[in-house]
Amino acid sequence: MTSDPRRKSALHNRRALSSPDVSIRELPFQGKLVLRGDAYRISAAVHTAISIDLPRSVKGTATAGGITAIWLAPDEWWLIVPPGEELALKSKLEIALFGTPSLVTDVTDYYTTIALEGTKARELLMKLTTIDMHPRAFKIGDAVSSNFGRAVAVLRQTRDDVGRQGPAFEILIRISMADYLWCVLAEAGHEWGLPIETPKGQVKQHLPHFDGH
Repeated sequence: MTSDPRRKSALHNRRALSSPDVSIRELPFQGKLVLRGDAYRISAAVHTAISIDLPRSVKGTATAGGITAIWLAPDEWWLIVPPGEELALKSKLEIALFGTPSLVTDVTDYYTTIALEGTKARELLMKLTTIDMHPRAFKIGDAVSSNFGRAVAVLRQTRDDVGRQGPAFEILIRISMADYLWCVLAEAGHEWGLPIETPKGQVKQHLPHFDGH
């Protein structure tokens, strides 16, 4: 349970960082399930159970009832839910898919989520990934797995670029790489006012260098 005082998130020792142009913070204990199976065989049962049509294409997502499905491969999806709701969702899916070749795995405690937002958030990401981050190529609702520095993570855009606040993104990252990615994001955002953070047990020069160009 998230109320257990002994439970600590991957980035519990990091405070949120913000400037007028960009900010990063952890979203601790966000529920995460991996769903595997043949799309044509499991889609109807999944829709009946949780009212979501599984996305079928690269960058595809679907959201209903507080659950977001992210396409990762033709036979693999992530399901993202609020903290504490993952076990109920897992049980509901396993009941709906009983007898159908499939697998539902709770990976909540293997990954954490970093929220990135602000008017310079998109430019910051352009420093870290080979994804085409132009607003016409990657927009609200899109999600994809890619490299960010030396880390592999799933990026999802959760707010569009219209408005004074700028776009917002969520980055789902394995906990073993979370502190590294946090520091890389801070380094990439330094030109917009984020402080440089040093990885636990490492030195700054192990991070990629960004000169702002």
